[in-house]
Amino acid sequence: KMKNEYENEDERISNLHDKCIIYFKKSIAVHIVDKSRRFHNGLITEISADFLMIEDQKNGATPIFFKEILKVDTYTQVRWDE
Repeated sequence: KMKNEYENEDERISNLHDKCIIYFKKSIAVHIVDKSRRFHNGLITEISADFLMIEDQKNGATPIFFKEILKVDTYTQVRWDE
């Protein structure tokens, strides 16, 4: 099995959710790529079973549904645009 291969979509979403809870609890900035290939950088401010809120550095508070997320990584900020 490859690293990003899951049995089904529910397993994939569950894995994303668990990962995001850790980033949320530790206040770790994230880089999220959604299925429309848009990306979001910032801190997760709220998390529920179906979606999260990210304080996106460019767009402010943005809700993103887990089913719309392609990938989540830690965000290494080069610099925050003022």
